[in-house]
Amino acid sequence: MIACRPYRISAAQIIILCLFFTLPARVASKEVFCLETPADTLILPMEQIKGFGPFQPTSAFLRDRDGSHLWHPAEPEIRGIPGDLADFFYQVEMMDFAQHAWQSCQSGLIECDSVRDVFRRRDIDTTRLTDDFVDVYVVVGTGVDDDGQRKVVIHSGGAMRGPDGRAIIDISGTKPVSLPDPSEGNPRRDRETMVVQPIQFELFDGEMIVQVTDWYRVSGPVPFGSLDDDRPTLVIGTYSHRRTRLSLENRDVYFYMNNRFTAGAFTQESTDLYAGQARDGIELRDDQLIQTGENICLGNKPYRFDGVAPDGSYIHLVFEPHLVHELGTQTGYHAPPLEAQAFDPYGAWSHISLCATRGTWVYLHFWGTWCTSCVEDLPYLKEAWRLFGTTDEFSMIGVAYDSPEALKDFLPARGIEWPQILEEQGAENTILSDWDVDGYPSTFFIDRDGVILRRQLSKYDLEMELAREIGFDGQAGEQLQSGDLVFQRQFPDASSVTVRGDFSLPGHTPLYKMDGIWTRGFDANPGEHLYRLYVDGEFTPDPDNPRTETKDGLLYNVITVSK
Repeated sequence: MIACRPYRISAAQIIILCLFFTLPARVASKEVFCLETPADTLILPMEQIKGFGPFQPTSAFLRDRDGSHLWHPAEPEIRGIPGDLADFFYQVEMMDFAQHAWQSCQSGLIECDSVRDVFRRRDIDTTRLTDDFVDVYVVVGTGVDDDGQRKVVIHSGGAMRGPDGRAIIDISGTKPVSLPDPSEGNPRRDRETMVVQPIQFELFDGEMIVQVTDWYRVSGPVPFGSLDDDRPTLVIGTYSHRRTRLSLENRDVYFYMNNRFTAGAFTQESTDLYAGQARDGIELRDDQLIQTGENICLGNKPYRFDGVAPDGSYIHLVFEPHLVHELGTQTGYHAPPLEAQAFDPYGAWSHISLCATRGTWVYLHFWGTWCTSCVEDLPYLKEAWRLFGTTDEFSMIGVAYDSPEALKDFLPARGIEWPQILEEQGAENTILSDWDVDGYPSTFFIDRDGVILRRQLSKYDLEMELAREIGFDGQAGEQLQSGDLVFQRQFPDASSVTVRGDFSLPGHTPLYKMDGIWTRGFDANPGEHLYRLYVDGEFTPDPDNPRTETKDGLLYNVITVSK
């Protein structure tokens, strides 16, 4: 991991950039960051948020440690185990296992050669570790009281190094908490069955030992049985994620970050960073994942994700100027040339040239009629084409790896009206090799200057990009408000409004703000329809429609479309 040092940046490198944190109403504070950021470096503070947010839970199982493993001699000594709890067992979670192993090695508890060998195999950077004692420990235990109620102990803070080098942790002052009865809900799905407690631990940030506050959770017993013959299986792990919003050149990029390990320290291998238009309540997708060393386009400039603070408080992005004028198929490069005869059953196009689209936003879609995922995405692309295809600011080009017979029948049958290029199966395909296409679908979103801004857009990603870049003046606005069922709702403080209904495509369909009103039209068959509105990711009963119905335990609004 490359450590970030925001206070070492020289003034000569600095330009001005504003970073805004916009948080939903349930978060207590709203902060505005105007950072002096270097032209070649961005330091983005990440706000710590309690809960899983848009991420899937990261979990481990509570069970006794195996006394035969390599690290057993370095296990902390636990004092003050509750004597009034029967069948009490526990484990110690190391919020930074590398630091625990390193300081245990320096104390002589385990062999340093073995530790260094593990570090080499895991590519752990020892320069971010210290010989000083760091309290990286959280104790998680469980037992049963006299009434048969299962209770849990979550203890953190106050560890000290004993005379023999082992950490000593006294948990006698921590009150056990009752674990909710799993019969009251499914602990794999119902988050209310958790015990969540604040924790404190220490991390070394490369310069000094810093205090970290987080949340820890215990749930279970899990319904699929036990890892041990005679003890229940409890699910444990941290309970937080990080996020921020970068506003740059009228473009908003939402960053969401998670530690895929149950430890508290963020490392190169444990960090999941997503950048895109996703908000809470909208599923993050693999195409938005940025791994350390990969590039992202910000303000039409390519930046490399260079590192993360050990406590997740900020990320470090580095400008890559050498990519600006180079041709390539990765984010930040200028798109390679593309020119071919059109395959057009409608007779509207004869020749397609990517160069001729310069000055417009371009979506390039490599696909095939045989590709299930490609076909599933087509309704979303048709919706983006319906909204923006009539404007002079957007171009969409399909490159189909297929047979002419299949494509000729498929395009009219599915109502695919944007221009297509056929790369015939079994023939020499220079376009596919020029664009490094080896999987389907492969997509590229290209700006007016021919620079690749994003790859692998799917579902509503494309229309959300176009809504931000082009907007809904003129024809696009008229298309947005057309349909059998038109939503127009006032949520003046909302940053996003979405709908899920039996008349919409799968997923959260975004509404867009026009003249202060969140709006969108849908084609819907006559009859009654169920739907749910989400404001900033939270389900909100429609304030303009009192009709509701409960289905599968969820509350829906009901609306009628007349014949």
